[in-house]
Amino acid sequence: IHWYTGAPDSVTISGPSHCTLGGRYTFEATATGTHILAPLTFDWTITDVLGYQHQVDSPFDERPANWLRTGSKRISVTVSNSEGEEDALHSVVVMPLEASGHWYRARLTP
Repeated sequence: IHWYTGAPDSVTISGPSHCTLGGRYTFEATATGTHILAPLTFDWTITDVLGYQHQVDSPFDERPANWLRTGSKRISVTVSNSEGEEDALHSVVVMPLEASGHWYRARLTP
């Protein structure tokens, strides 16, 4: 039996850095450490997207996002357990759709 007694040492967020208005994108957070104690709570904060908190028994979690407004967005995630916490940031630029030299409104779905 292995007794894991540590907090996460670091967290990374992977996903695109440029997105298109109305598109659906997935971002993954990964916690690393020598002996991370489960469960881990992933607390996501994404500009213009509802917050989300998820508790899992693995060092990975993912969060989908889509935006209704263009511009610079920030994704942050804090990963914590009973021993401590670590966080990470990721930046995204959301751009409007463009086709044939004309700007089109994105079809937005909830």
